[in-house]
Amino acid sequence: MGLKNISPVRMEKYRVALSHDNHFTQWYAMVMDQPAEDFKIKRDEVEEVRWFGKADLQDAVNKTPQEFLPNIKKWVEIFA
Repeated sequence: MGLKNISPVRMEKYRVALSHDNHFTQWYAMVMDQPAEDFKIKRDEVEEVRWFGKADLQDAVNKTPQEFLPNIKKWVEIFA
């Protein structure tokens, strides 16, 4: 994505234990105030990129949670 000199913060680690899948997921968070145009997106590696303001992200997560990762609501509440 072309990000340099970043300092993500290690958050929680979750175990996903399903009948067909068993793994750990480590979450990291970072807040940046940078124009979306500065990100270098490799279209063959990323299905979709959307840019949200804080209020828009909270609204989208509340209205369509199925479009986001399962724990995103918790992280939005912490960082938004």
